[in-house]
Amino acid sequence: MTRSARIQTSFFVDGLVRSLNQAGFPCYITQKGYESSGALYVMVELPERKGRIFTRTHDYVSGEVQWSCPVGEMEVTLEISDLNAYTQRLKERDPDCWIMEVEDFQNKLGIPYQNDFWPE
Repeated sequence: MTRSARIQTSFFVDGLVRSLNQAGFPCYITQKGYESSGALYVMVELPERKGRIFTRTHDYVSGEVQWSCPVGEMEVTLEISDLNAYTQRLKERDPDCWIMEVEDFQNKLGIPYQNDFWPE
């Protein structure tokens, strides 16, 4: 069984912010969590006050990391007000989590695994 090395959350977030900004997607850290291993949630704001939220999950048996959607399904968009309420509950429940917001008003970012914007 091969396990991949885990990178600190703060380094992963810095790299993701940098690559998304360079690709033309403004993004903001709205909650800074635990530097080494805080959970990361990425809220993508789409046109018409819709959006999606993604998180990275670890399979501790296989060692693989993958993107998942903690609310609904990957392809489904939700109201931004619902996503804001969800992220507020996350902040209250887990102050060590990271929350990033990304503006994608042209709906080009897509969902993880559709393009190279989403790192493994």
